[in-house]
Amino acid sequence: MKHRLWISGTNPQPFRAPADPAGPLPVTVEELRSIGIAPRKIPRVQEELRRLIAADPSLRERRTVLKLARKIAAQLV
Repeated sequence: MKHRLWISGTNPQPFRAPADPAGPLPVTVEELRSIGIAPRKIPRVQEELRRLIAADPSLRERRTVLKLARKIAAQLV
């Protein structure tokens, strides 16, 4: 039997990972729109880009980020 911890009346936000561990992205939302990424996909693409940049800081170059954004957007439904 699994035991579950029940915490009542607390804000779950402090228990989550930081929202932006890699800092700001080198591309803007307007640039993502201009390369053809649908507006509904942009938040998820930004999240994945931040995760990838946090894992490998050498991916921060603007051209590389735009290429990755296109590939990530193509894989999203």
